[in-house]
Amino acid sequence: MRGFDGAHDYEVVELLLAFCIPRRDLKELAKELVTRFGSYREVMDAAPEELAAVRGIGPKTARDLSLLRLAGEHYLRQRASAADSFADPSALHAYVRACLAPRSAEEMWAFYMDAGAHMIYEEQIGRGSFNRVEVCAREIVNGALKNRATYVVLAHNHPSGMAEPSDLDRILTRSVSLVASTVDLQLHDHLVVGADEVFSFRSHGLL
Repeated sequence: MRGFDGAHDYEVVELLLAFCIPRRDLKELAKELVTRFGSYREVMDAAPEELAAVRGIGPKTARDLSLLRLAGEHYLRQRASAADSFADPSALHAYVRACLAPRSAEEMWAFYMDAGAHMIYEEQIGRGSFNRVEVCAREIVNGALKNRATYVVLAHNHPSGMAEPSDLDRILTRSVSLVASTVDLQLHDHLVVGADEVFSFRSHGLL
């Protein structure tokens, strides 16, 4: 099956619309969606109520599009989690991208791991606005102790698409690392997920 490399955003949207609205010419509607929201990704990230407000979409089609996006996220997450161990940074980066890249608001997640870098537990520890999320370092450490983790990896997304960490991101990383060290827990990494890349505090020498 031919992939979508080289396809226009509206052509991909048109294909998905065909699953939701059969037997109609959907090219102009697909173009309108891309023009209104900005790109294929932003169309799929749009809330159902935003999509439903577009003439020709309506609540049912908006819900169907959202379900297609969720199904895709679920596949990517399961595929990424198939790794036996997350000792390989590329496997870990793929997993957190599958978890966080599609989010429209900033979220912070903690991934608790054993000494062999196997995932024990993961949890969302904060959800914020478009560009800010607040979390407590002590809660992260308590989560690691509760799950008997050796390592913890923090990850959060930047819905703006830029993976560069903010000053607040750097302060939080230092705070969590300091608190964790008091109970012999290692903050293994803090990953910032952008639209096209993942920034690693460890690989940049910041941990």
